[in-house]
Amino acid sequence: QVPTIGTYYVQVGSFSEQPSDDLLYKIRRAGYHYKIIKFPINGKQVSKLLIGPYRKRSDAVNLLAHIKEQIQKDAFIAEIR
Repeated sequence: QVPTIGTYYVQVGSFSEQPSDDLLYKIRRAGYHYKIIKFPINGKQVSKLLIGPYRKRSDAVNLLAHIKEQIQKDAFIAEIR
């Protein structure tokens, strides 16, 4: 079954705390939707900040250069199912 929403994201960062309000504002101001996923690593809570989702990897790839330039230079493509 093909997912209807999409599984491709641009990951902006991983954080041990909540991402900063400034960073979240920058993402919203640029017109992107974001999602924060929390999960445990070695007994600590870690948050991943993701822009998306996108149905096709190519859609996320097309935005990656802009996101690296405008929001976070270390951003990369992540697939989350």
